[in-house]
Amino acid sequence: MIGVVLAALTLFFFLRNWKITAIAVALVPVVMAATILLLDVFGMGFNIMTLGGMAAAVGLVIDDAIVMIEHIARRMREGGARAFHGRVMAAALEFTRPLAGSSAATLIIFVPLAFLSGVTGAFFKALSVTMASALFISFLVTWLAVPILCDRWLKPKDAEEHAETRFASWMNRRYAILVERVTARPVLVLVGLLPLIAVAAFAFTRVGSGFMPSMDEGGFVLDYHTQPGTSISETDRLMKQVESIIQANPNVATYSRRTGAGLGGDLNEPNKGDFFVRLKSGNREPIETVMEEIRSKVETQVPGVNVELAQLMEDLIGDLTAVPQPVQIKIYSDDQNTLDTTARAVDARIAKIQGVGRRE
Repeated sequence: MIGVVLAALTLFFFLRNWKITAIAVALVPVVMAATILLLDVFGMGFNIMTLGGMAAAVGLVIDDAIVMIEHIARRMREGGARAFHGRVMAAALEFTRPLAGSSAATLIIFVPLAFLSGVTGAFFKALSVTMASALFISFLVTWLAVPILCDRWLKPKDAEEHAETRFASWMNRRYAILVERVTARPVLVLVGLLPLIAVAAFAFTRVGSGFMPSMDEGGFVLDYHTQPGTSISETDRLMKQVESIIQANPNVATYSRRTGAGLGGDLNEPNKGDFFVRLKSGNREPIETVMEEIRSKVETQVPGVNVELAQLMEDLIGDLTAVPQPVQIKIYSDDQNTLDTTARAVDARIAKIQGVGRRE
């Protein structure tokens, strides 16, 4: 809603016509309502990805309306007051092909996202479906409804151009001179672009990549494991040394530890477990610095312990992506024979289910 208000204020500032602004902004609730209906048809709900897609689509929706209105207004100015209404529909038909091409070029970007699988697909399918639905509906509403609103609501006076300010006139003159000089020497433009291409290629090799953007969540998970076969008492002794390192760090507010279990409550082997460390708020070191300090001290002061540190969301995503299948079956027992028998029985059952792939 804030984005719609800001977009409306921006349009009014530049266009200085409340009717055109109202027509453009009126499309947004119509398009969003239809998009919500499609989300319900697809079995999707409101979440960070669908709401983010709807927010990102607001600008594109208003842009569709503005380019259609501006084209209609230009044709109305050319025809004069007498041919005002007759030229509206003609201008809309004339602009159908460019509008369709522009919308299709944007929609096609979201097609590859629809074929992503796993956790990545779960995130970006929602985004792509939401934005694609909003843009397709925006095209239909702009094509069908905007010309009718313009024909019924706008007057010849609304199509008149506003007098340029001194600053706008100065900018237009400078821009025209610059374009004339550039188009007269296209080779120089190409030569000027080559260093930019080289710098961009170098920057591409230096920029890191990851599933989630870097952020400071104020806490992190420390997963640990000792040598296989380590008893739970020995693991506990080693983890008390790790606890002393965490307690000594001035940036740590609280922490919790699990041995033989995980943060989600799942059971682990006696030599495995995790810490959840919550950092202090306010003035403290960045979370990456704190994580590196604790990691280096554990590796040097507690031999025989291997640790992995990740922020909470990163750890959660890592746990999800580590299981490529949508269904995971875990079997726990103190008796190895029972484990083997049960595992074979489960394997035989799931083998009969069509579409389920097995992973031992």
